[in-house]
Amino acid sequence: MYLAQHVNLLLFGKGKGQSVKGGDWEMSEEMTDQIYIYNWKNNSKRVELYGRQCRVIARGRANSALVEFENGQREVISRNAIRRVKGK
Repeated sequence: MYLAQHVNLLLFGKGKGQSVKGGDWEMSEEMTDQIYIYNWKNNSKRVELYGRQCRVIARGRANSALVEFENGQREVISRNAIRRVKGK
């Protein structure tokens, strides 16, 4: 299955509040409630993302995550690149 098919399964295949696991991706309601800050800036694309708030939509294999930034932009990134916002 391609990434887009997995993400569609995860986002639209189950009701809200349920944990979903499909292929290589996993999503739960608790995951999407936490706010993170993108923290890597070692190339030009990452510099653009640096310091922006995001939320994890789905976790994947190889420590990857599908995140959504505050402007609606979605990216697949390393989970090592994000840090929790304290107090939220």
